[in-house]
Amino acid sequence: MLDPRLRIPYTVQYSMGIERQVTAKSTFSATYIGSRGIDLFRSRDINAPPPPNFVARPNPNLGQERQIESEGYQKSKFAGSLTFRGRPSRFFAGQVQYTLGKNV
Repeated sequence: MLDPRLRIPYTVQYSMGIERQVTAKSTFSATYIGSRGIDLFRSRDINAPPPPNFVARPNPNLGQERQIESEGYQKSKFAGSLTFRGRPSRFFAGQVQYTLGKNV
């Protein structure tokens, strides 16, 4: 069953970073990354037993009655990236990157 107030979900993603030249052939950068999900789909039992006892369903002739709603959300608590790029010799160029993230 679909909620009559259903909305189209969307996400917003953003980032901000800085880059600094360390030597003539190497750079270091730090980036903050964030995201937010808005009006995401979720499923809820609209025939669930009500509080405080949670014993009897409102409509005992039905079991679970799942409804899809636009009430879900997602929020990035923290996401960041540290990157080092360099060319220490004529024959070697490389990159080292560390990324950390946490979502709720």
